[in-house]
Amino acid sequence: MFLDLKSAKTKNDFWQLANENGPWNCEKAREAEECPNQLILISKRHDRETYGLAKWLQEHHYDVLAYETFRSMYTYLEKACREHKPIVAMLIYATSDSDDLLHSDQKLSRLATKWPHLRQIALADRTPIVRDRLGHLVRQGMIHDFHSLPVDRSRLLHSLGHIQGLVALEGGTSPSESVRSAKGFGGLIGASRPMQKIYNTITRISQVSTPVLVTGESGTGKELIAQTIHRASAFRKGPFMAINCAAIPAALIETELFGHEAGAFTGASNRKIGKVELADNGTLFLDEIGDMPVELQTRFLRFLQTSSFERVGGVKNIKIKTRIIAATNVNLHEAIKQKQFREDLYYRLNVLSVLAPPLRNRCEDIRLLADSCLEKFKKTYNKPRLIFTTASYELMNKYTWPGNVRELISAVRRAVILAQNRFIQPEDLGIEETLEDVRGTGTPLTEAREAFDRRFIHTSLARNSFNISKAADELQISRVSLYRLTKKLNIPIRHGGKAVSPRENRDA
Repeated sequence: MFLDLKSAKTKNDFWQLANENGPWNCEKAREAEECPNQLILISKRHDRETYGLAKWLQEHHYDVLAYETFRSMYTYLEKACREHKPIVAMLIYATSDSDDLLHSDQKLSRLATKWPHLRQIALADRTPIVRDRLGHLVRQGMIHDFHSLPVDRSRLLHSLGHIQGLVALEGGTSPSESVRSAKGFGGLIGASRPMQKIYNTITRISQVSTPVLVTGESGTGKELIAQTIHRASAFRKGPFMAINCAAIPAALIETELFGHEAGAFTGASNRKIGKVELADNGTLFLDEIGDMPVELQTRFLRFLQTSSFERVGGVKNIKIKTRIIAATNVNLHEAIKQKQFREDLYYRLNVLSVLAPPLRNRCEDIRLLADSCLEKFKKTYNKPRLIFTTASYELMNKYTWPGNVRELISAVRRAVILAQNRFIQPEDLGIEETLEDVRGTGTPLTEAREAFDRRFIHTSLARNSFNISKAADELQISRVSLYRLTKKLNIPIRHGGKAVSPRENRDA
């Protein structure tokens, strides 16, 4: 029921028009080359203040739709959302009436479940009971904000502007819609600049059959990147065979890769086809390639060079055509220095490379990922009405996620299982840090520098078995300077197999 305030001269006209006029027709606004934003007003108050507020909102480019009952408002919302009309927020006059919308968790849950992007602002008297109730609703994420009567109009306008900004960022869609329309590539989800760079890289490298090396921290989705490359390549009709080099004992990984003939060794009663052969005309993905035994690296390098191999215990040379994608969270340059990885194999694999960014470097993707996981787990655990509260989103956005996407997925799964009602609270996520922790003031520059120096020097000492001379040479500083830094930064150094202070080590 659209309230055309231009023809409402009195407050009686206000409510007569509210009850008589049909739904707002956006076509009229389009004719005027403007489609104003709508506000829904729910109130049983027929007073001058309500009329004055509605007219003032009209003057500030908001069209007000007035309703007295939840049912009539709900019916219009269903129609308006089908027609994609720009509803900004819902203003609700709070009363002590038990039938009031704000006293019904069930009605508020229906709104939040069906239209989670629609924010509610309560307008309430300064009575303790009502204010306690509204405070509870804000903490539960069931309403966005509340204002005391008489309304501070400038503050209300500021709140509405903030809501409009949120709606614009979210695209005016519900979480399920935002997941379906999120920018992504194949199974990858993310609209951030690092992810756009990955999408562009995948598009280019998928057109050739050259080996690809995917690097990045644990839990960043390296296998998902490999699967996306496979689906976009000329090998997409073939199989995608994955093998985790770190999960298979060194004695078995050769037969897992290349297979074996019957009788090749004790217990080999039947022929086994290896992952390399199974990946013919498809893609072979080697996860944690940095953990492949050094003795096997030589044979795998020969396979890369010739595209042929022999099964263990076999004599027949088998030639195949497959795309090789390898992934690691190990620093292969360091592994080469430590003689744990062949340099020639590294250069053979690292013709093309993709760096999977840590989640902390693409914070704008966190909500998309969380919503995607929520939609999946709601179906898995038959909880279709669950939604995140605003506080939960804030915690997820500000948390550093050391376990990256894998940790986020685990947190959302836990929250879906443990949520006690329809709203996922920050504590349901099982994150060790609280919202108050992540809202901290940040780290001063001097502290950040000291923390970096402490980690960097300690890593050098550990790499050189806490030999001061070798570590000083590596850091290109004198022994005296290194001692001074370990004392300043309180870095424990070892002497006689135990950690001691820099002073104690020098005295020894």
